[in-house]
Formats: sequence, C-alpha cells, structure tokens
Amino acid sequence: MSLEELLLAQAGVLSRSQALAHGMSARTVTRRVASGAWWPIHPGVYLLSGHRLTDEARVRAAWLWGVERSTVSGPAAAYWHGMLGNRGFRPDLTMPRATHRQRPPGVFVRRRDLDPEDRTVVRGLVVTGRALSVLETAPVVSRGAQFLDRALQRHIGFTELHEAYCRAAGSRGMGPAGVMLVACADRADSAAERLMVRLLTGAGFRGFVRAHPFDPSARATPWSGPDGRCSGSPGRTSPNTPATSSWPSGQHSPGHRLPINLANPTT
Repeated sequence: MSLEELLLAQAGVLSRSQALAHGMSARTVTRRVASGAWWPIHPGVYLLSGHRLTDEARVRAAWLWGVERSTVSGPAAAYWHGMLGNRGFRPDLTMPRATHRQRPPGVFVRRRDLDPEDRTVVRGLVVTGRALSVLETAPVVSRGAQFLDRALQRHIGFTELHEAYCRAAGSRGMGPAGVMLVACADRADSAAERLMVRLLTGAGFRGFVRAHPFDPSARATPWSGPDGRCSGSPGRTSPNTPATSSWPSGQHSPGHRLPINLANPTT
C-alpha cells in the first residue's frame, strides 16, 4: 500500500513510524510538520492538511499513538463497531498495566489487562469486543438504557453480554453496568410477557393469570381455549383431567425467575 493509499484509508491520519516505514526521512517528516502540511494531533501522530478531524480520525489518531498494545475502548469502540453515532466522544484507550506512558490531552487511558476474548481487530484497529464495548459505553452516554436495549436488539445477545460482564467484573465502570444489565433483563421479561398476553388474547384464550407463581409440585388447573376445551399438557388421556406439572430435577421451571447474581458471577 502506498503512502497516499494509507492516508486515504486512515482518514488523513498518519504516524511518524508509518511515514518512516514508507521510505520518508525523519528530516522530511520534520519539515512537513513545520510547514503546516501535517498537523500534530498527538506526539508522533499527524493529520494531513486538508482533512477534517472527524470522529474516525480522532479514534485512529489515539490508537496510532498507543500502538498495537493499546485497545480502543468505551464509546469510541462502540462507535467503531457501528453501534454509536457521531457524538463527539472522547477517545478511550485501554492499555496493559505494565505500560506507563503519559497520555496526551484529549485521550483517556485506562490501565487494565484485557482478556483476549475482549479484544478484536476491526478496520485495522484493535478494539474491545462488542459486548465489553456495550458494557463500558452504556453507563457513560446519555440515554444509556436505550443504547443498551438497542444493542441487544441489533448487535449482541444477552448471554454474550453477561459473559463479558463476568470477565470484567470488579473493574472500573462495571458496577453501574451491572445495575443496567439487571434492569435490562427486567425490561426484557416485561416485553416478553406483554407479547405472550397479546398472542394468547389474539388467539382467543381466556382465563390466564399474569405473574402467577408457578410451583413445579402443584397440580395444574385447567383453563379453556377458544374452542371451550380444556388446554392441557401433551399426552393426557382426558382434556379435563388435571395434570401434575413436573420439571427435571435441579432445573429452574419456566415460570421461575432466573436472577443473575452480578455481585458474584459464578452463581
């Protein structure tokens, strides 16, 4: 890839090391910076004259300053994954604990050793995975709950989100993220309940009770369907014979709430 192609691919952003790797001398780099042809964004990272400092350029510049050991995180990572629009966010980087570089103005640096599963490469940058990006972003953006709901609807599953939370539990920002995750599960339960009621009512079923506690050892009470017949479990010999509800030993019944213990992810 030529230097011109690289600049085009990187929204006009270039690092000193990249320029030298493409055969440019250190003196030429210094001269271009001095002439204003290249505008320094961070130490050793420049924006080519004529290019705007867009959100993409700011994220690329931050990562080029941090180099390969750094990971774009937080709202910047959510933006890079296409889950967050242009909001003028501050670029965040997560760097290994062993690094002690002085961060440049305009970049927030978090020092933490990430699980390899929480790092991925997207369009040439190392960023946090979708799940961790969502967890780090939701507590710090406006309308974070809506952002979290939308991410679950369009980009990621709840299980993957919860697994990422378990890996990051105890780190900075995960407390508020855990509270939002529980609230999100509650909203999902409510939405599922409303959908079920709408489907049952539309099909003509009557007599059901919302939020009725379910005891696996209790005998089922028949309730009637649209044709007046009793609705019961498959395999019963008589539709009007109450059935004994059962569930495999040691498992939660479908009617039982399955709480997520975010304070102790192993439970």
